[in-house]
Amino acid sequence: MNAANSPARLGKWTDFTTKETWFVSNATRGYVVLAFVGIWLGFSAKYITRILANFALFIHVRYYKLPPDQGSAPVESTPLLPHRASRAEARQKAEVLAEIYKNRTGYREFVEELWFNRKKLASKHRGYLGLFVLILSAVMVVFIFTSVYAARVQADGPAILASEKCGLWVFDRKRGGDEAATRAGINDLNKETRAGAYAKNCYGKPDPFEDIQCSYLYRSRLSFSKPQYTNECPFQNEICGQNQTVTFTTDTVDASELGINSRNSPTFRRQTRCIPLSMEYPYIQNQTQNGTTTYYYYYGEKPLHDPPLNYTYTTTGDPFDRLAPAYDVFTYTTSSTPTVESYWRPRSELTHPKFSTLTLIFISSLRIYYKEWSNDPIFPADKEIYLEGEKKPWFRNSDPRARPLACINYIEVCLGDGKTCWPMNDHLPTDASNNTISPPPEFWLMYASLLKTDIYNAIEKRLGRGLIAQSKVSQYFSEALGDYHWVDEVERLVATSHARTQINTWSVAKGEDSVHEGKDEYILITPEEIYGNLCGIFKYNPPGYASIRFTPLIFILLSFPTFLFLSRKWRWPWNTDSGAHEGAHERPQARGAIQEPSDPMGARSETGEIGTRASDVAGPSGSPSANVPLGSALEIPRPTGPVIRQGTVRGGRAAVTPTGESDEIKWEPLIIEKIIEGLVIIARLGWQLVVSLVWKWPLRFYEWLSQTIYGRWIEWLLVSLFRDWPLWAYERLSQLWQNCTTVRAADEAEPA
Repeated sequence: MNAANSPARLGKWTDFTTKETWFVSNATRGYVVLAFVGIWLGFSAKYITRILANFALFIHVRYYKLPPDQGSAPVESTPLLPHRASRAEARQKAEVLAEIYKNRTGYREFVEELWFNRKKLASKHRGYLGLFVLILSAVMVVFIFTSVYAARVQADGPAILASEKCGLWVFDRKRGGDEAATRAGINDLNKETRAGAYAKNCYGKPDPFEDIQCSYLYRSRLSFSKPQYTNECPFQNEICGQNQTVTFTTDTVDASELGINSRNSPTFRRQTRCIPLSMEYPYIQNQTQNGTTTYYYYYGEKPLHDPPLNYTYTTTGDPFDRLAPAYDVFTYTTSSTPTVESYWRPRSELTHPKFSTLTLIFISSLRIYYKEWSNDPIFPADKEIYLEGEKKPWFRNSDPRARPLACINYIEVCLGDGKTCWPMNDHLPTDASNNTISPPPEFWLMYASLLKTDIYNAIEKRLGRGLIAQSKVSQYFSEALGDYHWVDEVERLVATSHARTQINTWSVAKGEDSVHEGKDEYILITPEEIYGNLCGIFKYNPPGYASIRFTPLIFILLSFPTFLFLSRKWRWPWNTDSGAHEGAHERPQARGAIQEPSDPMGARSETGEIGTRASDVAGPSGSPSANVPLGSALEIPRPTGPVIRQGTVRGGRAAVTPTGESDEIKWEPLIIEKIIEGLVIIARLGWQLVVSLVWKWPLRFYEWLSQTIYGRWIEWLLVSLFRDWPLWAYERLSQLWQNCTTVRAADEAEPA
């Protein structure tokens, strides 16, 4: 899989698996978009802070709103200087915090006010500001996580493969000669080796240097079950060796897992069962001639061999004598089409289910010394050998015969409806009108990817090189394999089959073998006129491209203007009353207006100074009273609180306004707060409607029904069912229980 030769289609597309819309571009533009998204989100932080600060200001102003005086008559304990001065001083301190809420717009500014403005703020106001900074910090943390999520707007995939020549090209054996067949075999070897390497790196323990290729396909791997062991033989008679079968099942796999992008994806499932075969007579027979023993394996005949043979395989001598630290592997398989005769015809005991394929693998170990003893039926190490100069023994295979392993492979395919299913090797089913169905191109792409993915195709060309055991051999010595190493080998072959299915999907969508058309005698077997267009429906994760999530990108682009709009002040023609704002003061009277004070404790001058009445200190002529010292009449004490101006009368007392008062204490609603207010009103109306539907209207209906002709009968029935009869039943049960208790107590009290 060469990424350079697999360009992606640029532009907008929809992934039908995740229902996400993507916009694909080159990697450079993707990084530019990602940087722009981060900067764009940063613009929103200021306005989010403004909205939260305005909410805090609303709560703060409502808490410090001056309640109107009630104008109660003074008593003896009423102080000459009422609590107006202390309230004005508290209000001045509150205005400091209100000014911070209103004029600070950044998180750092609020933190600086909390840390450096300690003397100016009251202690409890510092606590309030600290709580607000804590809430704002939590919001900023959420905002940071949102920014991290925004980074997921850009990803390395997926994208649609751009290819104008799609389909499956295969080698034509009838037209091609021996040289072309050899080149075709090498091409198949490369595909099998590629699938084996992918299975090793992506289905087993990943290699960090090879892990990058696992993320190239849409899904790194297809899941299948763990080995399931049974004691039943899938064949007839006693041909099974140990009567222990291992099964690997692939549950229903959606074609989207292969990278096929379809609204209604087809599916498939696979099952592989393997078992070591018996090595007893008559399945294995031997002949010795001139001191050399030849073993014949009668697991079937080869009718197409020239000349035809009645046995399957032969080996000569002891393979341990061959100075090669390797495994000798040979494979046979049945035809995937029941009507086509295969090169190998299994014997009757190896009858397998119809439309399945049977693979027979012969494995011989040559000169290999194993580290530990093993009773594995395919990879035994049962003979102890001491090498010169070593104290610990090594072990080798003492049986010169090849070990047979049989595997049954079955694949079932289904259309996108999940109901129309049939064996892959069978003909297409018919519909209700007895017409052969016509599957969509997505199905044919999946079908083509499943071709040549049996166990046989996972080891056909590599042979011994495809074994895990071979990778554990160094010179003539091998690591210990264990008693069930054959199961590990089967699992690796199953993984290779899945890996080849995945890679085949890419190969068909890319038209990989189209380059062999003509000169190498390859022909196209999926023409568009019959199977539809297979291009433009394969998705993968190509390097060098940036896939941008379209919907989150739109939301992020709209976030900044949305928060900017919601943080604006609510200014509409009908919102002109300044007194509508919480915490707003009444408009003071015009300077020079005279307001007769009603405070019996003293008159206030226009400057706000407090003194005694003139009638209390002067006589009829205006001279000072003889009973009051002259100094007392002239030296009028000044209040220690702030200077108080004349204002409107509230409850019989003049309203006070501190000299330090400003408009900073006023709270003005934002658009978001008006929207929330509207939603609350709608919710309240909805709740009232629900209450009316659930309680009021049924009650009115009951009242109306009780006034009709049958109303009394219905009322009597309801009262009887839900009140009178339950009460009667309760009384009867209580009486019975009391009687039983009395009888039991009398029986216990009776002497024996």
